[in-house]
Amino acid sequence: MPHDFVERILRSLLDMDYTQWAALGGAAATTYAAYRRYTRISLDDVPGPENPSFLHGTLRSNPRRFVFNSIRARERGML
Repeated sequence: MPHDFVERILRSLLDMDYTQWAALGGAAATTYAAYRRYTRISLDDVPGPENPSFLHGTLRSNPRRFVFNSIRARERGML
């Protein structure tokens, strides 16, 4: 019984024309691309180095943004 099943599958693969092979290849490529997309590592999962202080970490990431946010906070009376 299992031998008949395998024989039928192989025979149906041999009887396929080029459009069916193209559809099968496209489906396989799409499935593989989706698998690769959803199983890759995310940068959110990778821990970064610890910053010695909040100020040091903020200044290293974008000093201009830190200065502008400090000026806005001072103007609004938050500092």
